[in-house]
Amino acid sequence: MSHIFTVPNSSNLSEFEITHTLGEEGYHPIFAQRDQDNNIRYTTIPFDIPPCLQRIPVEIKEMNSDYLDQVISLESNSYHSAAPFLIDGKLMSTSIETLKENMAKECGGVSRLVKEIPMCEKEGGVILDLGSGVGGNALHCLEKNWKIVAIDQYESVLNIFKKILFCRGQNATVIHGDINKEPFSDEAFDKVLIIDVLSYIQPTDLISVIQKIHAALIEDGEIIGSLFFENSCPNQMISKFMRHIGASLYSDEAIIYPLLEMNGFKEVKAFRRDGMCADSFVAIEFTAKKAS
Repeated sequence: MSHIFTVPNSSNLSEFEITHTLGEEGYHPIFAQRDQDNNIRYTTIPFDIPPCLQRIPVEIKEMNSDYLDQVISLESNSYHSAAPFLIDGKLMSTSIETLKENMAKECGGVSRLVKEIPMCEKEGGVILDLGSGVGGNALHCLEKNWKIVAIDQYESVLNIFKKILFCRGQNATVIHGDINKEPFSDEAFDKVLIIDVLSYIQPTDLISVIQKIHAALIEDGEIIGSLFFENSCPNQMISKFMRHIGASLYSDEAIIYPLLEMNGFKEVKAFRRDGMCADSFVAIEFTAKKAS
């Protein structure tokens, strides 16, 4: 069952503080919109917070089945971008794609792995941010003297990113495009970020996208990304919601290693992400370097 929380326009709480407060109350925000009085109304769904959330290294490399078969045979996630989105019979969005676009406008956080990226010490160091959204990760990298090329499928979301850049007096190359179709320059980037994006790419296109990223990186360049997996005891409501908006939840976390190593990467490191949705699906964060 969904719940609506209203945050008065006079509130000085940041988006992070609001989201954190909702999480402590046991609710996960789906999207937000302003009402006629300019107050922010958060539509949320409940979740159960597990007693302990820890980031656990993923070290298992043996799989029960061939990873390629698993990817190709993944069941349909019933995603229809033009379909309306309803909760308890109430129309929440005219289309799932519009819902996703609105969600993207609300997501400006910085990945833990991105926070660990060091200051850029080389002249002209460039990071490609795929599915940049409003630029949370990209803006953090700009502060560390990296040049940024950002690509996202939602023009309205990129417009927010551009306004933030303008207000900060910063510059980045911002491209409206589809990751699957947009060409990347070969050996042009020191790092490629693809945070919380790969699971929204069709399973049959997953390997080709990884290969495009490999080609775009310089030698020893780094990919930083994440992929979603099923939880053994999932919160069915949220995992169902994730599939409904187009996310593929894979069944075997160990596919991270062959997915990267068999497509030209080395030194793969993977971690389970801690967070308030860890009882619903498993997000594996990973880094790897381009092999010579």
